[in-house]
Amino acid sequence: MLPHVSRSIKENGKNFHLHTIELENAILSFFFEEKKRLGTLAIAIPKNLESPGSSSIMLGYKNVTITRLLAELLATNSNKIAITSVFINTESDFSTNKILFKLAQSKHGATVEKNR
Repeated sequence: MLPHVSRSIKENGKNFHLHTIELENAILSFFFEEKKRLGTLAIAIPKNLESPGSSSIMLGYKNVTITRLLAELLATNSNKIAITSVFINTESDFSTNKILFKLAQSKHGATVEKNR
């Protein structure tokens, strides 16, 4: 079985999750609300001195901006190819995007809970 990390945040009565699988040259990340589902899918390569990095949407139309941004963030932070899926029940807004970024930046697979 591939090594993976799971993280969760509970905010405003909703549970947001991130499941990450790390390979030697890539990181696969699945962001979702409540149930595990495949969502809008983006692929990104890391930024470095030789390349500005880039990302593309491979599947889906909902939440494309946040999906690309998360893929680019994870690619740059890991220095690996990032394949990222985002499935949330509503169109993303500022507060939801903030939660997803918090999940992406959390470390060590700990469950993070915040109740409001």
